[in-house]
Amino acid sequence: PLIFFDKKLLKDYNAIDYIEIKTAVNLDLVPIIKIQDITINHQLLHNIYIGLIEELDYDCILSPSLMGGII
Repeated sequence: PLIFFDKKLLKDYNAIDYIEIKTAVNLDLVPIIKIQDITINHQLLHNIYIGLIEELDYDCILSPSLMGGII
């Protein structure tokens, strides 16, 4: 599973891959990074992949499968 973050939350990153997201208007290349640890809702997650999206309306979009149904 992939978590999407607003790109403005990270200043420096090294993309390990890119995915294409096609919308009705355009095709965006989304950089993918991997982070060792992140805490979300008091739950520590390890080795998480994050897609960085520009102009996201939220800080992040989570996959429910990552959170074990607690969100």
